Amino acid sequence: MTDTRFKFHSSVNSIPVIRPSAATSKNASSPRNNGSNELSNFLVDKTPVTLDHLAADTFSGEMHLTIKTMTALIFGEQDRSEGQPREIELQIDPTTGKPIIPATMIKGMIANAYERMTASRFRIFGDHSDTLTYRADPAAANNLIPIRLDSEYESGTHRGTLLYGPNNARFAKVYTFDGSRKLNTNLEIKHNSEVWFQAAPVDSTYVVTAIWDDERSTYKPLELPENIAAKINLDNDTDPRTDEESNTRQNMESGYKGWFYATTPDDLLKTNERIFSTKNSERIFFDESSSRRSIDIRPEIAATYDRVILSYAYNSEDGETRPKNASRFVHERNNSGLTEEINHNGLLAYARLDGSDSIIEILPTEVGRRNYPRAPRDLAKAQQILPASKADEASPADHLFGFTAEQIPDTTSNTAALKGRITISSVSTDSVQFQSRKRPVLHPLLAPKASSARRFLTDANGKLISGRDRPYYYSMGDMLGAAAYPFRSQDLESRDGFLKRATYEHYKDSMSGNNIDTSNIRVQTRINAWIPSKQTFDCTLRFEGLSTSELRVLILIVNSEQLGAWASSSHSRQTAYLRMGTGKALGLGVVKVDCSQYSIYRTSRQDTDHWGLVNDYKHLDGCFGAPSELLADADSGWNYHTFIEQAQEFYELLTKTVSAKAFMRSCIGYSDEHPVRYMHLNENKWNNETDSKTGHSKKGHAVAPTSLAADNWEIPMSVGRKP
Repeated sequence: MTDTRFKFHSSVNSIPVIRPSAATSKNASSPRNNGSNELSNFLVDKTPVTLDHLAADTFSGEMHLTIKTMTALIFGEQDRSEGQPREIELQIDPTTGKPIIPATMIKGMIANAYERMTASRFRIFGDHSDTLTYRADPAAANNLIPIRLDSEYESGTHRGTLLYGPNNARFAKVYTFDGSRKLNTNLEIKHNSEVWFQAAPVDSTYVVTAIWDDERSTYKPLELPENIAAKINLDNDTDPRTDEESNTRQNMESGYKGWFYATTPDDLLKTNERIFSTKNSERIFFDESSSRRSIDIRPEIAATYDRVILSYAYNSEDGETRPKNASRFVHERNNSGLTEEINHNGLLAYARLDGSDSIIEILPTEVGRRNYPRAPRDLAKAQQILPASKADEASPADHLFGFTAEQIPDTTSNTAALKGRITISSVSTDSVQFQSRKRPVLHPLLAPKASSARRFLTDANGKLISGRDRPYYYSMGDMLGAAAYPFRSQDLESRDGFLKRATYEHYKDSMSGNNIDTSNIRVQTRINAWIPSKQTFDCTLRFEGLSTSELRVLILIVNSEQLGAWASSSHSRQTAYLRMGTGKALGLGVVKVDCSQYSIYRTSRQDTDHWGLVNDYKHLDGCFGAPSELLADADSGWNYHTFIEQAQEFYELLTKTVSAKAFMRSCIGYSDEHPVRYMHLNENKWNNETDSKTGHSKKGHAVAPTSLAADNWEIPMSVGRKP
């Protein structure tokens, strides 16, 4: 058996969304300039047909859906009591004693699949208008320049001063600790204070040897670590051998003016406490008139500072506590932002410059969080995956399932909302049994982090960008992918469908040795009642006015064998599954969906057929949605097998697109024995390691899950560290 200790499939993968209507997309299967290509015409955004009109050559009718659970199905009302785990419980019909499955869950499952299959616009997209942050490697600090914003910055000057020292030194270090020994216990300088000081060059930096008070009358020599003091004494050795040597070995200490900068809060500085055990956090920025440089700062650049500050914040209203040994940049926030506005007047910070010496980012600390270049919303707009804001932006999924404009258009002439053309009847659960004796606790449900860029970003061809240096994630031209939750085919063999890896006990075992507190009630979710595997429920899907292409895609999605066959390049008879409910990343909610008992009618241009829907409407005999013997006749002029046979060429093209290919593979699951799970903490640390000198990812690191669209999509991850 293969050693699976180091290899696994990620619980969260992505489906590339390569839209032919986006200017930067390169979808070879759907060229934008090929007007005769049926698939290309179908996939692009366009104004939908109004619902008061049944277009010619469209289909209306209904089909019966049968849904079978393959792993545990968990959903229902959620309740969180103070000091208790969150609880999820099914809603039970008091008259039948059977679980109530909302029709909206079925519709949402099909809509999500249709959206992925057709590379449609996202029908839901959060704000995400701010750039995300990441933790930078220490090597990235080498190109940062100290800066002080003008004292009247908030009044509209929007300028700052880059603070260079002698020989382009960036700052002078102030030593407060030597190993475990405290130094300079009488140092009572506040952050952002103007100071006069004396410093000497040591190796490649400067070290503060003395500080004057505000009146420049009291000289305060500083105690230095012995190894640093020895180097300064060597440099300052003035014992002359000759007059010429005496002139060249002059005292290297000099007096300067500057600004005191400290990561440690002022109250801790005063009591000589520290927040970092292994690094120095106090320094003085030089403010020499001969080397400083005034520079303009755009307001959006100053906002990069605020975003990093917000990323450090905690919310006590949400149960969070102030981190232990927090730096001065950790503030409290509420759900709308920081509780206190940031004052930029006279702010000390670090600036990152581009090649033209323009400031592109302002940061509170030299080492810590950084901003990605672009906000997810910027990329989504260029990619044209933002939810439709007007009728002519409606994507294939919008045409079927409707949309409500995320942003109402300025003019009233554009449609701001569209009702969908698919409805789901009430769900019959007469034969469904539910489980309430066992009350399992779930593995923490971790939402996909948008900052995990290497997992979700692709280039214009759908290829993952893993391996790129972290500061260049979210660059213009990158494409956002949609989250996918693959599973392992062996998961479907579980007796009750509740997989071991979905349990909290398994989570605790996997976290052993990682110094993680696994007793946190807030991450626990108890399941009071749930639907186990091998349970079947059904409903009726009704639709009106679907084009041939729309009906082809819809039928493919709700036919487990057809979908499975097209998911495999060999067209082997596989079964494909969709996902419902909570815990998808844990292998839960895998369901088998099939359709049958079709009653489908085509509206032709000249409807002379006795079975035609137009005639039915004219005679009020079998209008869509009304009880009718005609509509109940499965042989009323439409044949499933003929329809599928005529769709083969269309399916061939569709399943070659990057998005459809990746989606379908997420539906058939991995066939090997490697586990599907979240990355462990030590694996994640290893994967993010970078070269301390260059800041580049170490060779073999920065690994991402194998793309579901790649030819080798079943190759597992290996992060080189035993879990």
